[in-house]
Amino acid sequence: MAYLILLTEGHSGPRFALEKKELTIGRSPNCDIHLEDPSVSFQHARIKIAPIDNTQSMVVSIEDCDSTNGTFVNNQRVERELLTANDNINIGLSTFRFISEGSDSLESTQQIKKSWIPGVFYLKDKSA
Repeated sequence: MAYLILLTEGHSGPRFALEKKELTIGRSPNCDIHLEDPSVSFQHARIKIAPIDNTQSMVVSIEDCDSTNGTFVNNQRVERELLTANDNINIGLSTFRFISEGSDSLESTQQIKKSWIPGVFYLKDKSA
């Protein structure tokens, strides 16, 4: 299953499963992904999920709904764009990361390290 993960200060926040064939993003409470942000249009963008031919694979696209401030994928303003694993999507002040099904691109587990200062700990990437 594919997801949108809301990034907060560069870290993973809420995860939104892309379970329907079409989802809306906007300021309207009726949107599938509701954003309380005055820079987001009432119906800002639409995510569409469609099967590829007769396979189990899916193609996911994002489409701007004529929003005032635009929809951005990897810092490029788009009208409609196919999404690939780890694409960053900006809508208003919110940034989402697209995670495709079967992708191992979720954040890696971080390791807690103890500093030389008593009682002070810090996080270190497992791969580092």
